[in-house]
Amino acid sequence: MLDNLLEKAVKMFHPSHYICTLNRIKLNSAFLKLGARNPNEAELELLMRRKEFLDEIHQFIEIVEPGLTQRRGLSLFERAICHLQSVIGNLDDCLECLEHFSVGSYMDDVNFKAGAARDDAELWLDELRSGLSLKTV
Repeated sequence: MLDNLLEKAVKMFHPSHYICTLNRIKLNSAFLKLGARNPNEAELELLMRRKEFLDEIHQFIEIVEPGLTQRRGLSLFERAICHLQSVIGNLDDCLECLEHFSVGSYMDDVNFKAGAARDDAELWLDELRSGLSLKTV
Protein backbone atom coordinates (compact mmCIF):
# COMPACT_ATOMS: atom_id res chain seq x y z
CA MET A 1 0.00 0.00 0.00
CA LEU A 2 2.79 2.44 0.86
CA ASP A 3 4.56 1.48 -2.37
CA ASN A 4 1.46 2.54 -4.32
CA LEU A 5 1.33 5.78 -2.38
CA LEU A 6 4.97 6.48 -3.26
CA GLU A 7 4.32 5.79 -6.95
CA LYS A 8 1.38 8.19 -6.95
CA ALA A 9 3.34 10.84 -5.06
CA VAL A 10 6.25 10.63 -7.53
CA LYS A 11 3.80 11.05 -10.43
CA MET A 12 2.13 14.03 -8.76
CA PHE A 13 5.21 15.77 -7.31
CA HIS A 14 8.90 16.01 -8.10
CA PRO A 15 10.71 12.83 -6.92
CA SER A 16 12.67 14.91 -4.39
CA HIS A 17 9.57 16.61 -3.02
CA TYR A 18 9.17 16.42 0.75
CA ILE A 19 6.03 14.26 0.46
CA CYS A 20 7.90 11.66 -1.61
CA THR A 21 10.86 11.73 0.76
CA LEU A 22 8.63 11.41 3.81
CA ASN A 23 6.96 8.43 2.14
CA ARG A 24 10.39 6.82 1.59
CA ILE A 25 11.25 7.40 5.26
CA LYS A 26 7.99 5.71 6.32
CA LEU A 27 8.62 2.82 3.90
CA ASN A 28 12.12 2.33 5.30
CA SER A 29 10.70 2.20 8.84
CA ALA A 30 8.01 -0.26 7.73
CA PHE A 31 10.55 -2.55 6.08
CA LEU A 32 12.80 -2.34 9.14
CA LYS A 33 9.90 -3.38 11.42
CA LEU A 34 8.84 -6.11 8.99
CA GLY A 35 12.36 -7.51 8.98
CA ALA A 36 12.47 -7.49 12.79
CA ARG A 37 9.16 -9.33 13.02
CA ASN A 38 10.06 -11.94 10.42
CA PRO A 39 13.78 -12.67 10.69
CA ASN A 40 15.29 -14.79 7.90
CA GLU A 41 12.24 -14.25 5.65
CA ALA A 42 13.10 -12.42 2.44
CA GLU A 43 15.91 -10.79 4.40
CA LEU A 44 17.95 -9.84 1.33
CA GLU A 45 14.93 -8.42 -0.48
CA LEU A 46 13.96 -6.26 2.51
CA LEU A 47 17.55 -5.12 2.91
CA MET A 48 17.81 -4.16 -0.76
CA ARG A 49 14.53 -2.21 -0.59
CA ARG A 50 15.73 -0.36 2.51
CA LYS A 51 19.07 0.35 0.84
CA GLU A 52 17.24 1.80 -2.17
CA PHE A 53 15.05 4.04 0.00
CA LEU A 54 17.95 5.15 2.20
CA ASP A 55 20.03 6.07 -0.86
CA GLU A 56 17.15 8.17 -2.23
CA ILE A 57 16.54 9.82 1.15
CA HIS A 58 20.23 10.63 1.48
CA GLN A 59 20.33 12.20 -2.00
CA PHE A 60 17.48 14.47 -0.94
CA ILE A 61 19.19 15.41 2.34
CA GLU A 62 22.46 16.13 0.51
CA ILE A 63 20.58 18.73 -1.55
CA VAL A 64 18.45 20.22 1.22
CA GLU A 65 20.98 20.14 4.08
CA PRO A 66 24.54 20.02 2.79
CA GLY A 67 27.32 20.27 5.31
CA LEU A 68 27.62 19.12 8.89
CA THR A 69 24.08 18.70 10.19
CA GLN A 70 22.53 16.16 12.51
CA ARG A 71 19.91 15.17 9.93
CA ARG A 72 22.66 14.50 7.37
CA GLY A 73 24.64 12.57 10.00
CA LEU A 74 21.61 10.44 10.83
CA SER A 75 21.03 9.77 7.14
CA LEU A 76 24.67 8.76 6.65
CA PHE A 77 24.53 6.50 9.72
CA GLU A 78 21.37 4.65 8.65
CA ARG A 79 22.69 4.28 5.12
CA ALA A 80 26.07 2.99 6.34
CA ILE A 81 24.50 0.42 8.68
CA CYS A 82 22.27 -0.85 5.87
CA HIS A 83 25.28 -1.11 3.55
CA LEU A 84 27.26 -2.95 6.24
CA GLN A 85 24.42 -5.44 6.69
CA SER A 86 24.47 -5.97 2.94
CA VAL A 87 28.25 -6.47 2.96
CA ILE A 88 27.97 -8.99 5.78
CA GLY A 89 25.33 -10.91 3.83
CA ASN A 90 27.51 -10.86 0.71
CA LEU A 91 30.54 -12.07 2.67
CA ASP A 92 28.48 -14.91 4.16
CA ASP A 93 27.45 -15.94 0.62
CA CYS A 94 31.05 -15.60 -0.50
CA LEU A 95 32.27 -17.87 2.30
CA GLU A 96 29.67 -20.47 1.42
CA CYS A 97 30.91 -20.54 -2.17
CA LEU A 98 34.58 -20.57 -1.18
CA GLU A 99 34.07 -23.65 1.00
CA HIS A 100 33.79 -25.80 -2.13
CA PHE A 101 37.11 -26.96 -3.52
CA SER A 102 37.74 -27.65 -7.17
CA VAL A 103 39.45 -30.89 -8.09
CA GLY A 104 42.25 -31.32 -10.56
CA SER A 105 45.88 -30.29 -10.57
CA TYR A 106 45.16 -27.44 -12.97
CA MET A 107 42.88 -25.92 -10.27
CA ASP A 108 45.62 -25.71 -7.61
CA ASP A 109 46.07 -21.99 -8.23
CA VAL A 110 42.31 -21.40 -7.91
CA ASN A 111 42.16 -23.46 -4.72
CA PHE A 112 45.08 -21.49 -3.25
CA LYS A 113 43.49 -18.11 -4.09
CA ALA A 114 40.09 -19.31 -2.83
CA GLY A 115 41.66 -20.37 0.46
CA ALA A 116 43.32 -16.99 0.87
CA ALA A 117 40.08 -15.21 -0.05
CA ARG A 118 38.17 -17.36 2.45
CA ASP A 119 40.64 -16.43 5.20
CA ASP A 120 40.32 -12.74 4.31
CA ALA A 121 36.51 -12.94 4.19
CA GLU A 122 36.39 -14.63 7.61
CA LEU A 123 38.69 -11.97 9.03
CA TRP A 124 36.54 -9.16 7.60
CA LEU A 125 33.36 -10.77 8.89
CA ASP A 126 34.80 -11.12 12.38
CA GLU A 127 35.96 -7.49 12.32
CA LEU A 128 32.61 -6.22 11.06
CA ARG A 129 30.55 -8.27 13.49
CA SER A 130 32.71 -7.37 16.49
CA GLY A 131 32.64 -3.70 15.45
CA LEU A 132 28.88 -3.72 15.07
CA SER A 133 28.35 -5.48 18.40
CA LEU A 134 30.55 -2.91 20.14
CA LYS A 135 28.53 -0.07 18.64
CA THR A 136 25.15 -1.53 19.62
CA VAL A 137 26.07 -2.23 23.26
